[in-house]
Amino acid sequence: MRAALELVNVSFAYADAEGRLGADVLRDVSLAVPRGQCVVLTGPSGCGKTTVMRLLNGLVPQVYAGDVRGRVLVGDRDAAQMPLHEIAAVIGSVFQNPRSQFFNLDTTSEVAFACENVGMPEAEVRRRVHRTAQELGMMHLMSRDIRALSGGQRQLVALASVYAPGPDVLLLDE
Repeated sequence: MRAALELVNVSFAYADAEGRLGADVLRDVSLAVPRGQCVVLTGPSGCGKTTVMRLLNGLVPQVYAGDVRGRVLVGDRDAAQMPLHEIAAVIGSVFQNPRSQFFNLDTTSEVAFACENVGMPEAEVRRRVHRTAQELGMMHLMSRDIRALSGGQRQLVALASVYAPGPDVLLLDE
């Protein structure tokens, strides 16, 4: 069985607005994350942790342009051959700033959003939202204005919104 996520000899350089490549942010990185494992990438600011996350969730190179060398695998599939919606069905991503990924003003609608976006029936969406709120210990945050929450509470709502649809992998950036 393949790893859940894998980088094989990956190097990457971002492109600027004119398409000129900068220096490699990652150079010949290999990483295999087995299914069921919790892996933490650590290092100083600017060392490439966010870039690794963007490679794994498909944002590089589909949103962030640049030159990718090597292979990025999601399960047994090459991420370069997968549309973002297929990667998102497998990988839920929480970004450094949770405000950048909110689509709704209230917490319940936000947790439901990803489930609704993939066309789950309404009863299943309600079940998943309730189950997620219970499992993450956040029932007290439901039906609240996201703008009135603390930073930590917003992070929890962002996590819940990617957890509710049931991805195989969760990527958390700081």
